[in-house]
Order: sequence, then C-alpha cells, then structure tokens
Amino acid sequence: MSRPERILLVDDDDAWLEFCRMALEQAGFAPDTALSGNEALKAAENVEYDLVFTDLQMPPPGDGRAVTLGVKSRWPSTDVVLMTAAPSVDSAIAVLKDGASDYLIKPFPAEALSAVAQRILQARQHRTELATERRLREELEAAYGELKRLDKLKEGFLARVSHELNTPLAATLLAIGLLEEEAPEGDPLHKHVTRARDAATRLRAVVEDLLAFVDLQKPDIEVHGEPTQLALIVAEAVAAVERLAKTKGLELVVELPPDLPSVRVHPGLIRKALDQLLKNAVYFNKPAGRITVSARRLQHWVSLSVTDTGMGIPEAAQDKVFDTFYQVAEYMTRRVGGLGLGLSLVKRIIEAHKGVVRLESKPGQGTTVSLQIPL
Repeated sequence: MSRPERILLVDDDDAWLEFCRMALEQAGFAPDTALSGNEALKAAENVEYDLVFTDLQMPPPGDGRAVTLGVKSRWPSTDVVLMTAAPSVDSAIAVLKDGASDYLIKPFPAEALSAVAQRILQARQHRTELATERRLREELEAAYGELKRLDKLKEGFLARVSHELNTPLAATLLAIGLLEEEAPEGDPLHKHVTRARDAATRLRAVVEDLLAFVDLQKPDIEVHGEPTQLALIVAEAVAAVERLAKTKGLELVVELPPDLPSVRVHPGLIRKALDQLLKNAVYFNKPAGRITVSARRLQHWVSLSVTDTGMGIPEAAQDKVFDTFYQVAEYMTRRVGGLGLGLSLVKRIIEAHKGVVRLESKPGQGTTVSLQIPL
C-alpha cells in the first residue's frame, strides 16, 4: 500500500496559508504548513516532501528562492511550486531555473491549487513507476545475462566431461570385447565380463545423451533433414532393443500402415528419440508386458507412437516429465539409472523438426508417447 502524499505549504501570510490548507484538504490532501522559509527548511531536514508550495516573496534569507534551493539540495526529487504576485513573475521564472517545477500567480482559486497538486503528483507517480520499471528491466536483463553465462559454462563443462569420458570408454569397450573372446559362455569369467560390458554400455548411453543434450541446447539449432522412411528407422530401433525386451519377457509389436508417407527428418536424431522411448517402455514396463510401436497419418503430420503396459506416470508428474533432469520418482528410477535427460531430449529433437510430442498415461495401465512430425 502506497503512503499518503506529503505536501508542505509555505507562506508568511496567515490568511493565505489557511486558504491554501483548506483548499488542499477539500481535495483529499493533508498538508503540513510553515509560516516562514526558515521554518519550512527546518521541516524539510527530516521529511522528504513530494510537493512544496512556497510563496516567492518572503523576508530574506528565507524567501521562496532559498526554500527552493534548500529543499532541492536536500531532496532532489521533491517538486517545488512557487506562489507569486503578478509583478514578480519574472523572478518566479528565474527560480524555475533553480529547480522549481511550476508557479501560480496570486490570487488564484482553490480549484487551481488542487488541480496543480494533482497534476504534479500524478506526473511524479508516473516518473516513479517508469523508474521502477526501468530498474526492474535492468535487473532482469542482468539476471538473464548471468543465466546465459552460467548456461554457457554448464554446456562447456558437460561437453568437456562427455568428450573426456568418451576416449577411455571406447578403450574400455574394446578391452571388454577382447575379454569376451577369451571368456566364452560357460567360462567362469563370462558372467563378470558380461556385467562389465552392460555397465560400460549404459555409461556410453549416458555420455551420448550428454553430448546430444549439449548440441540440442542451441536456441537457433537447424535440422538438415532428408526424405526418410520411418519404417526403416522403426525396424532398426526395434531390432536394437529386442534382446533387452526378451530378457524381461516383453512382447514387441510393430503396427505400421503400408502406405505410410516418407518424412523429411534427420534420421539419426529421430532414431535417438525412438530409442529413448523404447528404452523407457522396456525399463518401466510390467513383467510379461507389451510394447507397441505404431504410426498413422494425421492430415499434414505423421504420428509415431510407442505404447507400453507399464506402471504409468502419475497425473501430477505428466507436465514435468519432459523437463531437463526430471525423474518421476526415485523408487522408479533408482534401478534404471540415467540423468533424467531422455524425454527432454526427445522433446527437443521433435521441436527442432517443428513437431510436437504428446503424452497419454494412466497409472497402473501404461503410457503412450506420440511424436507428431510435419510432412
């Protein structure tokens, strides 16, 4: 709630001072009064007035000019209006150069005084609002600049970490491949080598997600697409996840119409998005569940969907699952791992293709994620 306006009336004429006080009170103000310039300056030492009305011709050294200079030096933002008789208009104009905002020629009606007060106070409020808006804008711009700087540092850090992990990881996977040749199935070491390979493969997936995340954070990213048959991408993605699905007893079903049109996309990125959806469908499915990959044409779009019969996503979390680093619940993700980048990457990939991602999920029944790609 804003404070009441502070107004000071200064005049050495008791009757005129009372007239001005009553005029302002009738207009809804509660002015302070002073019978001399010195009294006014003393009052203004500790109070920052919004508006001061002062008589120009008072006995020196406390005349109207002295009041104007004294108040403005103490409170530069205070508005000062001079009250003067016609013969001293030139003097009033001279005082305007010292910082006064306006002047009134005596005698004036009560309405003129209240009108000037309202006009100046409204202008003052407008200036205050503009200054506040300018300050807030500057603070927002500074905060935005700092966020951009931190975001750039984050991207640089993630890119560096990812690349630093990639080289030793490639060597590790190569060594594991050699060990697999030396420890075939039935060898006591085989299960340990298999565990090492699975762990290294999961780590490679995390590194690849980080690298993709960094690349896709660029606000002006452009996808250079090429005519692509989604059926080929689906076949490759399903084949890649088949072994994992089989170990969990899941049924993989592909339902694609024979006349599905080609789309202009980046095949590698669409494959990555589909891989992520299939991986989620495997990890968060029920034992002996089902995964269905389907597609259909919707006017100017092709919709590619992955449906599972898993645990589903709570309604409260459905608006957040595409946020970066978001994971639905620790008990659901602890055994799966990952950084919470998967669905945010899917969303970014499809948006880079000018497409839309839609999610439908019912807890306990399953989830469908649809990638709608423009033709």
